[in-house]
Amino acid sequence: SHDRRIPRHRSSANSPPLAHFSGTIMFSSIVGGGTQHVMPKFDPDELLRIVEEESIEVLPLVPTQINRITDAQEAQPRGHTDLRCIVYAGSPIAPDRLRRAITAFGQVFVQMYGQSEVPPPVSVLSKRDHELAYNALPTAREAERLGSAGRVLPFCDVLIVDDDGHKLPVGAIGEVLVRSDTVMAGYWKNESATAEVYAEGNWLKTGDVGFVDRDSFLTIVDRKKSMIISGGFNVYPAEVESVVYQLPWIKEVAIVGAPSERWGEAVVAFVVVESRMLVEDGPDAIAKRVVAHCRGRIADYKIPKEVHVVESLPKNSNGKILHKVIRDELWAGRRRKV
Repeated sequence: SHDRRIPRHRSSANSPPLAHFSGTIMFSSIVGGGTQHVMPKFDPDELLRIVEEESIEVLPLVPTQINRITDAQEAQPRGHTDLRCIVYAGSPIAPDRLRRAITAFGQVFVQMYGQSEVPPPVSVLSKRDHELAYNALPTAREAERLGSAGRVLPFCDVLIVDDDGHKLPVGAIGEVLVRSDTVMAGYWKNESATAEVYAEGNWLKTGDVGFVDRDSFLTIVDRKKSMIISGGFNVYPAEVESVVYQLPWIKEVAIVGAPSERWGEAVVAFVVVESRMLVEDGPDAIAKRVVAHCRGRIADYKIPKEVHVVESLPKNSNGKILHKVIRDELWAGRRRKV
């Protein structure tokens, strides 16, 4: 007879680098006796084939990969009846894109937040949280949580501070500090770099900018170092990106600061769009539609001054868009980068 105390095997398909959170998921699956499928290169159609034919139950992904398998599933639906959990981490995902993914694959999503310096999870957006947010009215507080990184876990302390290191009140945006037994001891043979990321009280400075609401849900607004200062105003790229992502034909977007004699830094958008848009509208019309969409949704100083339609955006091995690579090209040859 089946012993209910023995955990059911959880087969997983691993396409992100195993040195990142995908490896953590893989080890958890191995403990339960799960079969491991490792993809040497991410391909959305091939991954969906493996999910269907190998009865995959656990699928770790980064948001850019979720976007691509959602597009592939919408174009040619594949079976996923055994899929119980899609765990994602690495960067925020646009709520509208996440809604499309939930529609395509069901309520199987779990988000984890963390870093190499403090491995995930620091916070978790559970399946139940996804379900409540997905089903909530658009104006409800729960609906906004699809854009959060989830609830801070009991074994982690999170502190939001201003530029001077002072604690900020609930809901205020500032740098995210973490204290936990899971925080690294330090960078290997690099005491100076270790000292730079620790604040008084043994808090790790994550370099992320965000806020915690009254229900302990953490929302990451951006990376602190990627903030744009345009005309003296702070612009967080992720906020602008989330608005641009509301357009259903936008596949990827990167907002960066470009040198500007007038503004110091100008907000510039680089977008990857569905191929039909290039045929129907062309780059100039697409740029105008992006700007028009942003008007009334964000402050005027946050609206992109330029919109460039590109075939692809640079990414690292973990699937994260490399904003710095794009920004460095715009600032090439300048002594100052701000």
